[in-house]
Amino acid sequence: MVDKHCDVAVRALRNFVTGTFPLIQDKPNVTIQKYLDAAFFFCQFIQEAEMAIGMWTDRQVLTGLDDYPEVIFRRFARLRDYLKSLLECTRTIHGMHAATVVLFVEGSSELAFLETMATSSAVWWSELRLESYDGKGNRSPKRIEMLLRKYNKEGYVVGMQGDADGSKRDVFQRLSEKGLVTKTNTFAFRHDFETSVPLPVLLDALHHLGYLAGVAVEHFQANLQGSGGSVCAAIKAHYQLDIEPIKKKLAVAIAHALNERVRWWWQDADFGASELGQFLGFIRQLG
Repeated sequence: MVDKHCDVAVRALRNFVTGTFPLIQDKPNVTIQKYLDAAFFFCQFIQEAEMAIGMWTDRQVLTGLDDYPEVIFRRFARLRDYLKSLLECTRTIHGMHAATVVLFVEGSSELAFLETMATSSAVWWSELRLESYDGKGNRSPKRIEMLLRKYNKEGYVVGMQGDADGSKRDVFQRLSEKGLVTKTNTFAFRHDFETSVPLPVLLDALHHLGYLAGVAVEHFQANLQGSGGSVCAAIKAHYQLDIEPIKKKLAVAIAHALNERVRWWWQDADFGASELGQFLGFIRQLG
């Protein structure tokens, strides 16, 4: 059993070196040392994972542990630690860093929208982690800074979304100015998330939720196009509908409206030119 695991680790390590060694040729000693450390943690991960899989799939091992079969499922932490160390070592080696993006969004509406969009399984969502900096436990500026520093240290690409005239503008701007997120990795809606949505998509989502059922898209656009402020205020003024209590449900419905379209949103030039389209394009280029 040990020989088998060692053989798997040796073959994996040999492939690792063959595939990545050119990346450190002619590099300084500090980079070479990071590479050697990475190779060590990679080998440890492969060997540990191979042993763990062997135990997890072997019924005899499970029954042989009597009253403590759960102990073999505690090895997740060791695998995580090896991977974390491996990522730390490769973070500064050009060509080896596997960039994972963490995007901080302003509120629960944006978070609900993007989490629902991610169910489409489009490839650019696979390496995206989402956080709301207005979420429970994150509202303190110091807490937000701590999270950003943590993600930066762990090698994440950090992105941030805000509203240009929103109540969190000062927080959004201060974090950008401190260098905790690069300017190119920030996006600000001119007003708010709801106003960024093309009016036909917004009305489609409202219809899906049972609101404004008798309103035609032409009428909706004629009343709201160029209103100059938040579309939420315009909808309340024209249709006596308060969007505030349904913002999160509306965000989910907007995402479903985009996910279920016959023509994918990224293939639609008109949608791409909208503010919401630009925001989704911004997310695609992060990393």
